[in-house]
Amino acid sequence: MNSPKALVLLLSAVLLAAAPSAAHRSLTQLSSLGLPDITIKTPQVPASLPVDKDTKSLLQGAINDVFSAFAYSSDDQQKITQTPKPQPVYCGANNHAVHVQATGTTCNVTVFDVNNPLSVALNPTKPCDHSVYNKTCTAFQGALLIDISPALGQDGQLLKQQNPDVQGYLTKLEMGNLVSAGMLSVNVLFSNDIQVSNMTFLPALEATTGIPTGVSTDFTKPFISQLKINGGGPLPGFGASNKNLIPSFTSLSFKPKKVMGNLQITATALPDEAGFDQLQGVSGNTLIANNNAMLAFNFYSLKYIGSGITLFQNPALTSFEAPRLLAIASDSGSDISTGLQISQNPKLTKLNLPMLEAIGGPLIIQNNSALASLESLEHLAAVNATGKIPSVTIPGLQGPPGSSAPAFGGFTIHPPSVLIFGNPSLYDVAALSKLGQCGSNPSSEAGNIFIEVFPKGAQLKCTFTSWAPVCQYILNQMVVDPTSEWRKNGICIPTV
Repeated sequence: MNSPKALVLLLSAVLLAAAPSAAHRSLTQLSSLGLPDITIKTPQVPASLPVDKDTKSLLQGAINDVFSAFAYSSDDQQKITQTPKPQPVYCGANNHAVHVQATGTTCNVTVFDVNNPLSVALNPTKPCDHSVYNKTCTAFQGALLIDISPALGQDGQLLKQQNPDVQGYLTKLEMGNLVSAGMLSVNVLFSNDIQVSNMTFLPALEATTGIPTGVSTDFTKPFISQLKINGGGPLPGFGASNKNLIPSFTSLSFKPKKVMGNLQITATALPDEAGFDQLQGVSGNTLIANNNAMLAFNFYSLKYIGSGITLFQNPALTSFEAPRLLAIASDSGSDISTGLQISQNPKLTKLNLPMLEAIGGPLIIQNNSALASLESLEHLAAVNATGKIPSVTIPGLQGPPGSSAPAFGGFTIHPPSVLIFGNPSLYDVAALSKLGQCGSNPSSEAGNIFIEVFPKGAQLKCTFTSWAPVCQYILNQMVVDPTSEWRKNGICIPTV
C-alpha cells in the first residue's frame, strides 16, 4: 500500500468525522479549563457523511500502516527518553496570607492566618530579604497581598517618588519561580506621591487557584479569590483631590492563563491588555475600569467567564475584543451574575465578541457615546440563560392603627434582561435578531427588554420594550419612515 497516500486519506477522514463535533459548540467543552460546566441547547448535529466500501477498505489499510509504524518493540521503547513534567513545589497553606508593604526605600512582610485575625499581632513584621518560603516554591497556596506606597521622609512626610526601585525590594521575597498563587492583590496607595512603571517580580506567574473565605486585617472585608491589579489612578466623581492621583503600571511581566475567582484591572496606566492576551478562563467576575490610558483591550485567548464582565469608565478605550469567548455564565455557587455590562466608555467604537452565544446574566450597554453598532453579537442566542438576574421586592405596608388610610400593596420589580440606552450614536442592532427570535416568533410582551436606538440621520430616539418592534426596526433596515406610527404614538421622539 502507498503509505503517504493512505495517511492523507486517513487525515481527511479524521477531519470529516471531527467537523460535526467541532460545529457542536457546547460549553461543556471548556471543562479542560477547570471551570464550571454550562450546557446550552444547540442545533442538532447532522449525521456523518456516508463512506463507500472501497474507501473504507483504503482507510482501514491506512490505519493499519499507521499503527504498524508506531508498534515499537519493547527494546525500542526503552531507548526513548521521556522528559518528566516538572512537579509543582507547594508552599504555604490556603489559610495563609503574606502581606507585603513596599516603598522606594523599604520592604517588609507579615505572614498571618486569614481565619485568625489575632495572628497578625502574633507574627512580627520582617524585612523582605528574610525569605518567607523556600525560593524553589512554584505554587503558593495562600493569599499574596502587596501594597506599594511612598516612603516617609525624616520630617515624617510622604516623599515624592517617580518610579523608585520597588521591584528590587520585592525581588528579595524570592518568589520569582511562582507559577501560581491562591490569590494575588496588588495595590498602589497614596498614588499622588508615587508612580511605579512596571511590575516584574512575578515573571513566571500563570494562575490564581483560589482560597477559602476569611477575614481581612481590618476585620471587615472578606478575603475573596481574585487576581487584582489596582494602579491607584484617579476615579471619576471623587472630587478635585482625586485628580492628582498618578496611575501606575504601564506594563506587567506575568501572563496569567487561568483565574479562579475574580479578575480586576483598575486605575492603571496600561495602554492595552498587557499580559492578559493568554488568559483562557475566569471563574468569577471580570472588572476593567478607570484605566485612563487604555486604548484597546483584547482578551485574545479567553473562552469562558464564570459570572460576568464589566467594562466601566475607560475614557480613552476605542475597542474591546474577546474573539474566542463562548459564554458568560453564572457561577454555580453564585446567586447573581453581572452578565455583560459595558458602560461609560465614551470613545468605544469597536465591540468584537463574534463567538459569544450565551450570557448567564443581563446584557447592559449604556452611555457609550461613540458606539454605533452591535454587529459582532450575531451569534448571541440566550441572555439570562441561568435565570440569575435578581428581582427586587417592595413589601406591602399597612395603614397606621386607627386610621382610614388604605394599605399599600407590595410589588416586585423584574429588571430587563436586555438594557441598552444612552448610546446616542447607536443605530445598528441587527445582530440582536437571533436573540430576539426575529426569524420565527418575536415576543410582543413588554418588560423583558429596554432598548434605545437612534436611527442614523433621523434625529430620533426610538424606545422598544418588546422584541416585536425591534425586529420590525431591523426588517426596515434601521430606518423609521417620516409617516411611521411610531412617531405618532411616542415610540420614536425627536432628539432636537
